Amino acid sequence: MAMRQITVSTVGVPNTLPRLAELALERLGRAQFTLAVSLHAPDQALREELIPTARAYPYEQLLEDCRHYVAISGRRVSFEYILLGNLNDSPRQAQALAEQVRGFQSHVNLIPYNPIAEEEFQRPSPARVDAFAAALKQRGVAVSVRASRGLDQNAACGQLRRQRQGGR
Repeated sequence: MAMRQITVSTVGVPNTLPRLAELALERLGRAQFTLAVSLHAPDQALREELIPTARAYPYEQLLEDCRHYVAISGRRVSFEYILLGNLNDSPRQAQALAEQVRGFQSHVNLIPYNPIAEEEFQRPSPARVDAFAAALKQRGVAVSVRASRGLDQNAACGQLRRQRQGGR
């Protein structure tokens, strides 16, 4: 398998991203893998609600470490952003996200939430997903929307889970 086909995915561990790039340079000559950082929010407060471990890694420090990773590795960072209907998918949040990630080599991968019966979250409408992506593009942010497959059969990303008797 080629290194460029490998993705290192993380919510972020304080002070490790620049070191990851340095190790790749020392041992491999360069960082050829993709770094994917689970961001999921345009600010620290919401990120902590969605990712409890985010309390250990302040938002600004995470972004600063991502900038250092890019400077050391020469590779862009992919920011993973799950869109949760009426929670982190507003035009204002798109603008805030663009302000955070604009200005360095990065890409935002929008992932519309795949609903699970027991969860409170909702999938955003296609129009809301498109508007969020358009708002990022208008502000110069590279963005893509992940296509959901298997949604109609409860087999999409995040939907596969153990079922118990009694409907759960």
